This record gives sequence, C-alpha cells and structure tokens, in this order.
Amino acid sequence: MTLLYSKPGVPMLVDEITWSPGVKRRLEDMGFIKGTPVCVVRSDGFGAIVVEIKGSKLLLGRGMAQKIKVKEAA
Repeated sequence: MTLLYSKPGVPMLVDEITWSPGVKRRLEDMGFIKGTPVCVVRSDGFGAIVVEIKGSKLLLGRGMAQKIKVKEAA
C-alpha cells in the first residue's frame, strides 16, 4: 500500500520509496526512512495530504505520497 491510500489516523511504517535516487534522498532527509512511523493526518481525496512523521507535520503532493510504500504498524 502507498501512503496516498492510507487512512487518516492509522499508524503506518515506511516500507520503501520507489522514486529516483535524488528524490528518495530528499524524502529520507525529511524522515521517510524504512521502519519509521508515519501517519496521514488529512487527505481530502484531492490535492496535497498532511502527514505526521517524527513529531512534524508535512504537506506532500499526491504524486510523491504515491511513491512511498507503507505497511501497518503492529
């Protein structure tokens, strides 16, 4: 599943980033590292989504969120 299709409020873990090395590095610099907890705060079905990762809220475009694979936190 990708971050784009995660339900708001459901804790997830970053699993994989499927994008170019440059974008992947930028996302890793923002905290999107495999195993890191992440949660969608708001997703209206269009436009950017708000996520919380490492205590910070970030705005991600839908295209970028679709490239971040996640899995449910145990």
